[in-house]
Amino acid sequence: VVLSVQNGVESAERIARAVRPDSVIGGAAQISAILEASGVVSGRGEPAILRFGELDGGLSERATRLKPVFMRAGIVAEPQADIHRVIWEKFVFICALSGVTALTRLPLGPLLSHEETRWLLRGALDEVTAVARAQGVALADDIAERLFERIASFGADVRGSMAHDLANGRRLEVDALNGAAARMGQRLGVATPINAVIAAALAPYRDGPPAMP
Repeated sequence: VVLSVQNGVESAERIARAVRPDSVIGGAAQISAILEASGVVSGRGEPAILRFGELDGGLSERATRLKPVFMRAGIVAEPQADIHRVIWEKFVFICALSGVTALTRLPLGPLLSHEETRWLLRGALDEVTAVARAQGVALADDIAERLFERIASFGADVRGSMAHDLANGRRLEVDALNGAAARMGQRLGVATPINAVIAAALAPYRDGPPAMP
């Protein structure tokens, strides 16, 4: 079994092209943490949960068998009957949080204090939600509102993982996040101007800091 927990909504399909497709299951890790140093990861309060499931839906016997394996390793794990919905909910959330904090180089405190940047965060959520629905993913009617409320409940110093990567000169996952949302939106006829601008503005940093003249 090959389990993908990378951010984004395309990794499982890419892995399936390299291995037997029926060996791949999808997953999403809910964890708030930052890389303090090489080999040192610091948790940031939220309980860490691994959600996983079959790409064609349903609760399979092998997914059920995997849960106690993870639990014995100290990983809280929850098999899901609809892993695509779980993965897409995280995708909507992280495109907004990581994309906007990286674009502005600001934590949530100042972003939520200004009407213009609150609009930017909510607009990023709405765009990716619309892409998900056009893709046929059954997200809840109020998912964008609930995710915005979740973001607004975080501490004023919180930044998305991509903002931390940008600040520390690491490669960015922008092509798998906002870039993917914009590509899929274009293919599906869904307008994604906020995500397209985030992807374009961060493109020079996708492989780390750009060379300067």
